[in-house]
Amino acid sequence: MKRLILAMCLILSFVAAAKPIFVFAASYFTESATEYNMEEGLKAAGKDVFPTEEPVSLQVRIGQVIQALVALVGVIFLAMVVIGGIQWLMSGGGPEIQKAQSRIVNATIGLLITVLAYAAVSFVISNITKLTQPEAAPAEETK
Repeated sequence: MKRLILAMCLILSFVAAAKPIFVFAASYFTESATEYNMEEGLKAAGKDVFPTEEPVSLQVRIGQVIQALVALVGVIFLAMVVIGGIQWLMSGGGPEIQKAQSRIVNATIGLLITVLAYAAVSFVISNITKLTQPEAAPAEETK
């Protein structure tokens, strides 16, 4: 039963994570709006998914990885709270309530730690970038 619930939660989280991808799908019609132009649609979709205009710096990639990890932690938190809630409901007032409550509390503590760590890292990185960027020289006045 636990494996079934865990599998259902994982499947639902993957579906929820894939939903924004489907939202960004667009249809591209020719000017007369009667014929679908697949080539233009694929080119436009490819630019959204694989931008080739300028290379992405290492800092941007690291930021993207951190954002993905924080999103993953959010999905795991949601799954753990749902599993804890289901355990709580299924316990029927027995000793399983303590396990369910501790699961929900531990998930909340984990999310709180993750959010605070993200905030601390963001604060430190923003201050480091302010220190390492050279200040603009004052403009000279012309007489």
